[in-house]
Formats: sequence, C-alpha cells, structure tokens
Amino acid sequence: MSTNHQVFLSFEMQTGTDIGILKEANGINGDPKHDNTTEVEPGDTMEWVLSENSNILNITAIHPDLNNPTLFSVGPEAQKNGWTATINPTIPITLPGEEPYKYHIGIQPAGGGVPSLFDPKIRVNVGSNPTP
Repeated sequence: MSTNHQVFLSFEMQTGTDIGILKEANGINGDPKHDNTTEVEPGDTMEWVLSENSNILNITAIHPDLNNPTLFSVGPEAQKNGWTATINPTIPITLPGEEPYKYHIGIQPAGGGVPSLFDPKIRVNVGSNPTP
C-alpha cells in the first residue's frame, strides 16, 4: 500500500550572510529534516507544500537529478497547493551505506530574493512507512 508524504518547505537566510537554506519538515510529525532527506517506499506519493510563514513566494520547479532520471514515475507536477510526484514503483531501494537519491527544488524567495535551487534527497526503503 502506498503512502502520501507531505513535505513542508521553508526558507531562511543564514545570519550574517547572503546564503539561504531550504528546510523540510515531515508532515507526519513536523520534525525538521536537517539533512533534507525524506524516507519513502517505492510507489509512494510525495506532496511538497509551503509551510506557514515559509518565506517562499512559490516553488518554481522540482525535478530528478540527471543521475536518477527514473526516480519519479509520475510528475513532479505543479498543483493548486504545491507539487506532487509518485516514486517509481520499480526504483531500487537505497541500501545501507548507499547515498540517497538526489532531486532538485527551485524556489522564489519572498521579498524579492534571488531564485534558488536546492538538492534534497530521497531514501527509498521497504518498511519505512508508518503503520496506520
């Protein structure tokens, strides 16, 4: 059975710099994912939405890394309240010690900030979904 994963996005400028960082929080428990890695299973659906007070005007793009072109079987596609995609049901799981799959998120920061591209990760595991 596939699971829908909501990933809430926010953007912060690092103090004393002109560098911004993208933060993700898992919709199940709201915990920040400091390494920006989401745990999924093959066939799961992902939904990226903006957190309240996210400092993001909009998400401009989401696409797989060139090294992982088959990460998503459907999407990513812009929706009314965010973006959605389905993890390829035949994608190999991420074995212990292997790097997670990278993908790219483009954002337009609020307040006239410079558009930015970030590289979060997806770790594909069997048995990573919480039991209902």
